[in-house]
Amino acid sequence: MGGETIYYFWVMKEILVSICIITYNQAKYISEALDSILSQETDFEYEILINDDASTDETQEILKDYQLRFPERVFPILQTENQRSKIMGAVQYRFNLSRARGKYIAICDGDDYWTDTRKLQKQVDLLEEREDIAMCFHPVELYNEEKGVLEKNYLSKAPMGLSNIEDLAQGNYIHSPSAFMRNVFGQFPESLLRSPIADYVNYMYVATHGLIYQLPEAMAVYRVHGNGIWSTKWKGQAIVEYLKILIEFFNENESIRSILVTRLNRLEKLQKRPKWILNLLRIYNLTKTKLRNS
Repeated sequence: MGGETIYYFWVMKEILVSICIITYNQAKYISEALDSILSQETDFEYEILINDDASTDETQEILKDYQLRFPERVFPILQTENQRSKIMGAVQYRFNLSRARGKYIAICDGDDYWTDTRKLQKQVDLLEEREDIAMCFHPVELYNEEKGVLEKNYLSKAPMGLSNIEDLAQGNYIHSPSAFMRNVFGQFPESLLRSPIADYVNYMYVATHGLIYQLPEAMAVYRVHGNGIWSTKWKGQAIVEYLKILIEFFNENESIRSILVTRLNRLEKLQKRPKWILNLLRIYNLTKTKLRNS
């Protein structure tokens, strides 16, 4: 797996939080993401770990500039060959999580950004105080790229306050720029690296180590557009694949396995329906969710 790594200059610093970013052809957005992270007001040290997956635009040049200006914080790996096409969802683990020095992990995709300069501090304070919580998150706003406006989150409905792995097994309600978790990836199961999409599988694994908590404030923006890293063309099949992987992983946990099997069966039935029915259901569900959250 080829790539240019820009190495640590301040390796002796004690890092509390590792912020992990995956980016590909996001020159239009990556500066906003990094600026929002670098503006964080904290009483601890953090590092920004970035894997650029062989971008063909100016993303890598922008990352080199940030690393030169912030050598104590910004640590990119600049791939020369696209790795997602080879190892799919394992990219985040192989190139970011596996080198993370922090006690905690925060996630921010290269096209999203944070809006509260105290976001990290609030999330650290919570997990430092509550050892029973393995992961926390918060509401996000959606930036509609086509309309150029911020909107309420109509894509997911998350439980307020505390939730647990059984809640999360029902479906993912954690947007990546809000995710903050304990670094429990030292013994990450090899079987989960087969998943085509990493975030939800990672969250489920972290949730085996404790509770989940939603903070009340919206502190990030999730960008909705057609240029995300994950193409929607294969997302349905990807969900089928990661559900099968999770069912295998939770084979001895009957309650979690049962929830996942029910989801898988429902999804496979939907995939057998004619496309016009699927499109109608998608429009109906989207409209219903928008009304529920309005």
